[in-house]
Amino acid sequence: MNILIIGFGSIGRRHWEVLGELYPQSTMSVVSRQSLNLDNVYPDLATVPDIAAYDYYVIATETSLHYEHLKYLSDRVRGKKILVEKPLFDQIRDFNEGENRIFVGYNLRFHPLIAALRNEIQHKKVLAVQIVAGQYLPSWRPQEDYRLSYSASKSRGGGVLRDLSHEIDYVQWIFGSLLVENAFCGKISDLEISSDDYAVVVGRSELGAIVTITADYLCRKPQRTVTVIGSESTYYLDIIEGQLEIVAEAGVRKMVTPDGFSRNYTYRRMHMEIIQGDIENACTLDQARQVMFVIAEVERAHREGWSNK
Repeated sequence: MNILIIGFGSIGRRHWEVLGELYPQSTMSVVSRQSLNLDNVYPDLATVPDIAAYDYYVIATETSLHYEHLKYLSDRVRGKKILVEKPLFDQIRDFNEGENRIFVGYNLRFHPLIAALRNEIQHKKVLAVQIVAGQYLPSWRPQEDYRLSYSASKSRGGGVLRDLSHEIDYVQWIFGSLLVENAFCGKISDLEISSDDYAVVVGRSELGAIVTITADYLCRKPQRTVTVIGSESTYYLDIIEGQLEIVAEAGVRKMVTPDGFSRNYTYRRMHMEIIQGDIENACTLDQARQVMFVIAEVERAHREGWSNK
């Protein structure tokens, strides 16, 4: 199998490592302007000798370049599988899948406890969902200056709303389409960034549950939690701690991530499902578009005025 990874920042390196472990006999090429001690490295897509020679493509560049790189591939290859890192684009754009299969890297769908929560609440009445996700931006990638990262730059597609759009994706994957009713999305800290560092979304799920999402670049202690209030049970999921607690009148049940679980687990499962072709959980192009629609609605609601609603 021939694999092309476009972009070799921290997430591009992770895809390269995971795919190399999964498919050690594959031929892997990289598009990057970095000086890398790897075989088959090209400075840009135009210098790749035969762009159609690959079976699987991973676009892991900064968000503002996703559309350009995906369109380049779409114009030149047919019948291929392409994974685009999340979010799909920096803004809503017209794009048709054409003759390729396109997926977006919302790998948290493959977290065993998120999958367990989805399974547990099937056919249950859900009243409210409360989600919190945050981490201090300078500590995300301590080996580099956060002020130079794409996350810090609004023009490059950064900002907490897009960086942590996993939460929007798995809310819709588990609970159905999200209707935004109110939102705040802006910069409230003294971080030296031009992008948003704090977002609050209030809405309703397709089946009527109240949904709140809070995301930030500010919390010194990383957090990623989901609380689901049902008519019969309450579900407490701490993704970082790796624990799902289900509390009901009959008692408390707990689930934990399996021994040996690591962050790469979700990436391995995602790549395997896409490459093997039996698609059950991978985020499709249309589903990723729905995330972009919600992001646009959050920004619209913010512009109309959080305090005026």
